[in-house]
Amino acid sequence: MLLNRYILRQIATSFSIAAGGMLFIALPGLAVGAVHKLAGVGTATVLRFLPMAAAEFVPFMLPIAFLLSVVATYGRLAAENEWTAIRMAGINPARMLRPALLMGVAVSSLILFMNTEYLPWLKVRIKTFQQDAVVDMVKNLAPGRTEVQFEDFYLFAPFREGDVFFDAFIELPPFEGHSGMTVLADEVSFDFTDTHMSVEMRGVQGVHDSAELHKAFISVAVPLDSIVQTQPQFFVDARYLRTKDLLIALRDHVTPNGETIEPERYHRYSYEFHDRVTSSLTCLMFVFIGTGTGILMRRGTQLAALAVSVGYAVMYWVLALRLGKELIFDQVIPTWAGTWGPLLICAVGGFWLIRKAFRR
Repeated sequence: MLLNRYILRQIATSFSIAAGGMLFIALPGLAVGAVHKLAGVGTATVLRFLPMAAAEFVPFMLPIAFLLSVVATYGRLAAENEWTAIRMAGINPARMLRPALLMGVAVSSLILFMNTEYLPWLKVRIKTFQQDAVVDMVKNLAPGRTEVQFEDFYLFAPFREGDVFFDAFIELPPFEGHSGMTVLADEVSFDFTDTHMSVEMRGVQGVHDSAELHKAFISVAVPLDSIVQTQPQFFVDARYLRTKDLLIALRDHVTPNGETIEPERYHRYSYEFHDRVTSSLTCLMFVFIGTGTGILMRRGTQLAALAVSVGYAVMYWVLALRLGKELIFDQVIPTWAGTWGPLLICAVGGFWLIRKAFRR
């Protein structure tokens, strides 16, 4: 019992260090991504958005951090001959897997909760945050600012008075029922509702649908969901739905907003459900891969063992998120094969590694 507690404490410590280090290293990239998603908004808004971007990254980071912690813990036991002492004491080596399995179950449960409940809510929150940031940016432009850009929308004017832009160049993105336009306008102003951004232009000239355009006044109501997706009740893509809602939709063949699910969307719903489950189980598979790798590479350096374990993780993600996903969406293989296949293949490899390690 004391030995198991000792190993569990070592795994937990290594896991905390690995997770914290990975998050720290990823922060600059997450910050760049946040600036890209919220192009044109203020620094304070980007800083408020950054914790949500970091939380979205956590479920992908935790399995790798867990794998590194298992490799480091069992590799150190082997390198310092503690593993040999355990074997000489007549202790079944399989018993030494209990701490890793216990930690793996805890981390897998956390990832499963995040995948099924938290992340869908977070993705909706991120999209609505982007919408609010865009609206707030246009409504509260800094004094003297004459350039506005977000996604495919762009506006530039030499000068402005209050909320009115003069001699403006404007690009409107295409949206339903409208092909978009690129024009010059003497004056441009904005008005907002819950679902639309109205762009009011006076003295318009330019080219629209390959024809010259000359209008004294044009008002275009741009749906906000053509810039960033809008209210949560309209989110019917698989990634925005809780797993409970996914299962109901798959059972009834109806989306949460009452629409009949077409075959392509049903296929994506099915993939999302299986992917959430299998991605949460990777920690249990990494128990065997990490333990076997750490013990077998006892004569090498810890850095080499950690590098090999990262290679295992990359190989798994390539099989699951690249090859498997593409084959599923191209309907070459069934959904269960593309999601569960990589997990089972890597699990078999992990069992082989652990068996080889125990026989040494």
